[in-house]
Parts: sequence; C-alpha cells; structure tokens
Amino acid sequence: MTHDMLKFSLVVAVSLVVSGCTQTTPSMMNENKPRLTEQTQMDQIPVKDVTEAHLSLLAENYRRYGEGPVELTVSFDPSSRTYTAMKAVNDLSRMAETLRVKGVSHVKTSTLPAKGVDPALSIHYQTVSVSAPKDCSPMPGMDGYETNRSFQEGYRFGCGIETQLARQIYRPADLKGTGTLESGDGRRATAVSEAYRDMPESEIRRTLDRFERSDLQTE
Repeated sequence: MTHDMLKFSLVVAVSLVVSGCTQTTPSMMNENKPRLTEQTQMDQIPVKDVTEAHLSLLAENYRRYGEGPVELTVSFDPSSRTYTAMKAVNDLSRMAETLRVKGVSHVKTSTLPAKGVDPALSIHYQTVSVSAPKDCSPMPGMDGYETNRSFQEGYRFGCGIETQLARQIYRPADLKGTGTLESGDGRRATAVSEAYRDMPESEIRRTLDRFERSDLQTE
C-alpha cells in the first residue's frame, strides 16, 4: 500500500468514526421543569357554618395556592324577614375583614338574591399548584417503587431532584416570576421573600415533617 493510499484509508476511517458518534439516541437526562397547573377553586357552604376556623383555613390555602382576588358571594331569599339584604352585606363585610387580617388583601364581595334559598356563601378564586416535570417517572427506590434493571427505560436522570424541589415550594405561583417592565416588580420581589421569612415556625415544621430520611437521596 502506497503512502497516499494509507492516508486516504485513515481519512475514511476517521470520517466513519465521527459519523458514528452522531447523537441519535434520546438523552437520558431530564430537560423539563416542574409543571404549574392553574385551576378554579369553588366552594359553597351555609352562612351559618362559616366560622373563624373555616376562614382561617381558607386564608391559609389561599396564601399557599391562591392567585388573584378571592370572590365572596352570599345568596339569600329577598322575601326572608330574618335574613335580609342588610344582614348579607354585614356578614360579607365581616368575612372580608377577617380574611384581610389573616393576609388575604384582595377580596371582592357581592350579594345574590334568589327566591326560596337558604343563606349560603360561595367562594371563588384561582389556584396554582406544582407537580413533577412532564415525562418524569418516580426515582427508583423512592415512594415505594422497587428498583430493577429496566428502570432506565422510563426514568430520566434529574427527575428525582426536580420532583423533590417541586414538593418543597411553599407558594407555587412564585415560580411564574414577574415581568421586568412593571413598576411593582420591586414590591412583588419583597413580598415573595417576606412570605417565607415571616412564615410561622409551626407551619415550617409541618412542611418539613412530610419528608423522611428515605426521601433525602441523591441521584
């Protein structure tokens, strides 16, 4: 074999090796972020059952998952002599003030006359929750899942970390971020950090108690 032919053969061989390195297999690394899900929260309860404890629970759920205004509507029978329109307005004012004291600043109220109904409170607001990234199966060995040699077929490396981070987000709506041109960005950033800084120790403990030593694993 001549020197030129040898050089040609080496060039062909290198070209074949390089072409064989082309990435055709899907990556085993997760490239997705935790998913945000927006839903509408709607509840209706008799006005007589609306207690301080119920409003506290509503405020706590809204602080974690709520977004936008909380709409309170009291329906009542306009022909009733015991529960009048003025009574409905007074109850709404009391409920709204209680929620504001508990940290829900944006509350809208309205009354709804309806013949033959018992006084009832309707609650309506938007919620944002966070879940594992798309196409992320549980990390082998966690949440009761057994490991086996075929786990690579459905698991993407990094899913476990993203899933654990999603579980620890106190207020999922904060993951949506804010625009950079709005005048309220600075106040919003402060409000986000203050929500975590001012969180009662008992509430922090409840969140941490959800995780056991078996959950603190790395991939």
